[in-house]
Amino acid sequence: LFAALRHLRYVDKIRVLWVDALCIDQSNIAERNLQVARMSEIYSNAEKVLVWLGEAADSSNLAFAFIDRVLGVDRLDGLVKDENTLDMWHALTNLMRRTWFSRRWVVQELALAKRAIMLCGEDTVEWEKFSDAVGLFDMKFDDIVQLYVDSHKMQGEIESMFYVRALSGAYRLVNVLGNLFRRSSSGQIKERLLNLEDLVLNLPSFQAKDPRDTIYSLLSLARDTNPTPDLSPAKFNSFEVNYQKSIIAVFRDFVAFSI
Repeated sequence: LFAALRHLRYVDKIRVLWVDALCIDQSNIAERNLQVARMSEIYSNAEKVLVWLGEAADSSNLAFAFIDRVLGVDRLDGLVKDENTLDMWHALTNLMRRTWFSRRWVVQELALAKRAIMLCGEDTVEWEKFSDAVGLFDMKFDDIVQLYVDSHKMQGEIESMFYVRALSGAYRLVNVLGNLFRRSSSGQIKERLLNLEDLVLNLPSFQAKDPRDTIYSLLSLARDTNPTPDLSPAKFNSFEVNYQKSIIAVFRDFVAFSI
């Protein structure tokens, strides 16, 4: 967060940011209960959501520059056959393995955003561009793997390629986000497509520091847990957000709700 604030601040004018780690008193249980219900409103109405991946590392600058080249679909066939692009594909897969993509709360942050921008060090890219690049990576995965196989330089990285496709948070996140909502032509959410049980079962690899957030982080995305006007305590239909409950009690509530 410290690194993010140093990069995001403007030199010559005020910038208004909302950061949940600072704007929610994390030690105040009553406040956390209330704010979970409001987070969906905050992210939905934000001018833009900033995705801070961390400082530049592992050739991340090369990955950001490569994204636009990947999106040039007419050049894509050439990129998956040119051994000179191996370092670029490798940089992109390293970017997809960043820990940010495996956090549970980011699913909501991206799903509800009007506009999301990814930042890594000094580099930026629109989330939609990155998402499209990951989709094209998936489409050409076999060709990219063959490129690795044919190269003497990248033999040791072939296994990591399969890891990225099977387990990386970025790959799973891109696929999940495309199936959450039915939207209007203007991008407004018209319908939530998955219920809470479906979401919990389909997102097992996304981590939460507090195990209760395995459930709570998905309430605003599910079709059967839309927020109610009663925010004291915070409620999503009949599912109550209450961090005073034990983990087992929250999981029991989830099972009962699903049944």
